Amino acid sequence: DGGAAAADYILNHPGALALVEEREEIAFRAQLGTQDVQELARIEGINYSRGKPVTLRLYKAGAAP
Repeated sequence: DGGAAAADYILNHPGALALVEEREEIAFRAQLGTQDVQELARIEGINYSRGKPVTLRLYKAGAAP
């Protein structure tokens, strides 16, 4: 699962970032459990190959300063 894999990656690689598509957000959050993450950016656009809106979020492990 992409969301779960992204969560595992940032939790196990200090300083790493994860770009998570909105449809993967639930799996991402579930895999994080109680671990803190910072949302660094939210990007809204169009998936040009499908012609549908898409939202991406950029995360980093750890609490906000």
